[in-house]
Amino acid sequence: MDTRRIRRTPLPTLAVVALTGTLLAACGSEKADDNDLSGGNTASVLLHPAAGADAGQLDEAAAVLRKRLEYAGVKNGKVTVENGTIKVMVPDGPGGGADALQGIEKDGRLEFRPVLSAARAPAGSGAPTPADSAPQTADPSKYPGVTPELVAAYNALDCTRPGTGTVNAGQSAQVVAACEDKPQDGTLERYLLAPAELTGSDVQSAEAQTPPSGQSGGWQIALKFTTSGADKFTKVTGKLADNSVPTNRFAITLDGRVVIAPSVMQELTGGEAVITGQFTKSEATRTAAVLRTGNLPVALTADPVVTNSAK
Repeated sequence: MDTRRIRRTPLPTLAVVALTGTLLAACGSEKADDNDLSGGNTASVLLHPAAGADAGQLDEAAAVLRKRLEYAGVKNGKVTVENGTIKVMVPDGPGGGADALQGIEKDGRLEFRPVLSAARAPAGSGAPTPADSAPQTADPSKYPGVTPELVAAYNALDCTRPGTGTVNAGQSAQVVAACEDKPQDGTLERYLLAPAELTGSDVQSAEAQTPPSGQSGGWQIALKFTTSGADKFTKVTGKLADNSVPTNRFAITLDGRVVIAPSVMQELTGGEAVITGQFTKSEATRTAAVLRTGNLPVALTADPVVTNSAK
């Protein structure tokens, strides 16, 4: 049973204002390239832009990558544009190293999609358990994209195959099938997802945090939406909260793959919410960093991460 939830933030107004101030301060820092990484162990990755990328796009992408390092809590990271490529270097060790560079090149295309159906399978197995509810139960007048062909594709979806179950660009208004890796319990999950109700442009900020004093649980992700995003979020969560499992879940997809699909327990007002579910610090900070930076201006592919020991 999935334990991840999305709910209204419990932070008082004063604490939220202080948190927002911290986020704004981080956004204003653009001097990561001035850091000196000499003399210590480092990890680095070389990123190659898509064909046709110009110098301006590379500079913009480098700025986004700097913010991702900052938001993920990586200190003394360095991002440089070199001969048509982007090099990212971080100190090796706690808070950095190869682990901090995994997935840094992801585009950051973010969507929030209601779940129409879900099924789970052990990692390494292509045979999911029966879906929590049949996709045919979706209202055809509301989701005309739930066709027999799509249902068949969803039922046949094998999330163990690399590259399968991803949403292609331009499909925000369509019903789609998608996959999620669930390392916290060693399973995979496949979904049939409704058209996107919100996108990354509706998110103002995201922050990894520990539970407020007096509350238990692992790391959380606190979200703050724009004014228009908050209105959309209130409406859609109000509808989802009245549904039964799994159609009370809200999938967040990043670059076409489900990052998390928490349950909605109540209408979420005020434009702020937290996602809980026993995240590790690393999981929470990485996810929050990508949510806050959003799309890269150009597609990037990464070489294998290289580690260097100090001599």
